[in-house]
Amino acid sequence: NVRIGSVSFAQHTLITTCVLTNVGIQAVFFGVLAKSVAIQKRLLFTNLRFEAIRRLFELEMGLITGGLLVVIGLAIACYGLFYWYQFSFGAVAGEILIRIMCAGGLLISIGFQIIFSSFFMYLLDQQSGRIGSLVSDQDATPPQT
Repeated sequence: NVRIGSVSFAQHTLITTCVLTNVGIQAVFFGVLAKSVAIQKRLLFTNLRFEAIRRLFELEMGLITGGLLVVIGLAIACYGLFYWYQFSFGAVAGEILIRIMCAGGLLISIGFQIIFSSFFMYLLDQQSGRIGSLVSDQDATPPQT
């Protein structure tokens, strides 16, 4: 436990921090994806800063980054599993196991969020004709029946 004044930080604050970090990252991804849709629908204008941020969501970059985070998270979680195995999957004294598993779970979650967000951005780019599309937005409208 870490104490600052009368406040004690322990496992509960670690879990809360992991959850709130996850929610914050989801909010950032939602903001980038929502602004991309708004720009495609011509509700907002693009700018250089947003385009630089948006390039971080390219499919290849997202798959590599997200994949690395998932692999690192799985490795940390496996380490936690083997650590727990040393205690015959019984009670573990101390805080080390929860710290290991929180770190592994957070990295896995963030990794998959990056992968899924990159795929979604790729689909949005395909729809708008930004990536290798041979049809324009007007030609891509489905025929009316």
